[in-house]
Amino acid sequence: QTSGSTGKPKAIQMPKTALRASAMQTGSFFELSAGDTALLCLPVQYIAGKMMVVRALVLGLALDILPPTTQLTITKTYDFAALIPLQVMASFEQLGRLNKVLIGGAPISAELRKSIAQSHVQCTETYGMTETLTHVATRPVTDPMVPFQALPGIGITTDDNDCLVLEVPYVSNAPIVTQDVVRLHGKDSFWLLGRRDWVI
Repeated sequence: QTSGSTGKPKAIQMPKTALRASAMQTGSFFELSAGDTALLCLPVQYIAGKMMVVRALVLGLALDILPPTTQLTITKTYDFAALIPLQVMASFEQLGRLNKVLIGGAPISAELRKSIAQSHVQCTETYGMTETLTHVATRPVTDPMVPFQALPGIGITTDDNDCLVLEVPYVSNAPIVTQDVVRLHGKDSFWLLGRRDWVI
């Protein structure tokens, strides 16, 4: 089910091959190997949580599960985890236990970005949505910010409204038109300016 950030939440169907391809893309980009430890602390009814399970199955990760609460209690070290900014903020002192951290699902506040940039270089901000089976672009969490970089094989352009248009071959033969207004930075990176829905 989509989150509702691009319209009314709706159920969509995706082929298993698309989920597998997305998992392989993540595994390759973040250099994950069979036997690496991973932490699932996101709701599995949404795509971010689902994809952590798929990545574990496809890549052979050793997956531990925590309740998807804001304040996490992380008692061991993990090679890989995905969190939302609220969890990062509430569990900041425990980030050192996570070797590679994906942060997505909401914007990172300026204050949190500064804190992460100063002490947790292992954090990566992601851009994506249910329709793209989570992230299709990433950037390190730095202060000041840098543009999002599309993952290998992902095509980016804009439409007449300056909204980002994505080509995600393993998900769809048709371009995926977003409601996110961007400014292109070269052929495969972009600045995310905001949502078209927010414009008056």
